[in-house]
Amino acid sequence: MIQIIIGAVLISFSSVFVKLVNTGPTSALFYRFFFGAVTLFIYSFFSKTKLYKNIRSLLYAALAGFFFSLDLFLWHRSILWAGPGLATILANFQVFILTLISVLFMKERLRLIYVLTVLLAFAGLILLTGVGFEAMDSLYRKGIIFGLLTAFCYSGITLTIQKSQRLPVKLDPLSNMAWLCFFGAVFGGVEVVSCGESFIIPDIESLVFLFLYGAVCSGLGWCLITKGLSCVSISVAGLALILQPAFAFVWDVLFFSKPVTFFNITGAAVTIAAIYIGSVSRPSR
Repeated sequence: MIQIIIGAVLISFSSVFVKLVNTGPTSALFYRFFFGAVTLFIYSFFSKTKLYKNIRSLLYAALAGFFFSLDLFLWHRSILWAGPGLATILANFQVFILTLISVLFMKERLRLIYVLTVLLAFAGLILLTGVGFEAMDSLYRKGIIFGLLTAFCYSGITLTIQKSQRLPVKLDPLSNMAWLCFFGAVFGGVEVVSCGESFIIPDIESLVFLFLYGAVCSGLGWCLITKGLSCVSISVAGLALILQPAFAFVWDVLFFSKPVTFFNITGAAVTIAAIYIGSVSRPSR
């Protein structure tokens, strides 16, 4: 439980690191994967964790890396345009997308509580954003749209990783994450070139924050979460992991002086509560 809590708090700093670096949003995602892969490969070497089992497991890691690179491509822009807290909360709407997929393709029946949590989440979103969608700045609107699209990519990551861990011959979670970061860096590099951004890190401060972004969030944070998830129930894990969007919103207020109102705070609380309820409420078979 302690491992999951620490991991959730660590990855909640992801959006903070993105705003602190002086690189383009696409370059930032490349270096998250690059430094994450370097950290995990080095750790795998010293821990003597096997990095190869079969080509099929590597293909799943490559697919997850593709989804993850697209996820961060959208999410980083959502962070810059809508703010770290809101961008992180929107990305966590993936819990509802995954439940919908389980109903449509896995023939699970939809519970009333799921419908209520969706309505509750969108009510919270309206309170959180504070104004009508049509009255928002155009970039802010794009940030919200990109944040919701991030949730779809997040779902793709989750489903692909889940499938890879159900293979008859599968990679250790640590090795799987190392390869995911490697392929994510490859796809991220292509995105950097296609967007016309530079790979150059302009200053030491950005280098430090990019290294922390990759090593702490993709490396240490996700390793702690992966290890802890096998030891606690899904409801307890969901309660701990919901600290990520909660703390991301707090960091947005504390570090970047995001103005908040009572309605914003209420909306954040309602949205996070809805995501938590959705994450622990299972459809019936």
